[in-house]
Amino acid sequence: MKEINGEIIFPELEEFLFVAKEYCFFLEKIASKNEEEVFEFFRKILPYLYVKASILPQNLPNEDDFIQRYVTEEDYEIVFNEVREKVEKLEPYYFFDPDIHEPERIFIAEALTDIYQDLKDLLLAYYRGLLHEKMSAEKYAYAWFLERIGTRIVQVLPAFHHNYVKNKEKQQ
Repeated sequence: MKEINGEIIFPELEEFLFVAKEYCFFLEKIASKNEEEVFEFFRKILPYLYVKASILPQNLPNEDDFIQRYVTEEDYEIVFNEVREKVEKLEPYYFFDPDIHEPERIFIAEALTDIYQDLKDLLLAYYRGLLHEKMSAEKYAYAWFLERIGTRIVQVLPAFHHNYVKNKEKQQ
């Protein structure tokens, strides 16, 4: 934590938001990417995003316990459809859910777009310049990591790793 011009800045949050920007920008431009670029991007950024989110400041005080949602249903659908088109060969994917002790089917495009929606909302709230929104984004970043973002990353990362290993084996 450091103070600049009377404002408290959390370097961990700034680093997380930088990675979040990269993630969102890539998804917004995913239609122009080829399959190899898409799979490599997710294989590399998802663990990085997880690590950066896991060291975010926790339990930050915020009296305004609300964060505005900026990503509309239409925005979500556009990104979702473009992501789905790129990752459809991995769909659906099964992961073992330790809470119910059995495999659960997930859709990778949906999980990736859910992550996008939360990150984009955090970015917009943080950078709009309104103090109460910035403070809400600071607080919700870690809360959403625990509730949603971290879980979604852990669910989909094995699919990208498995695809990477299969491709490496084919090359040998």
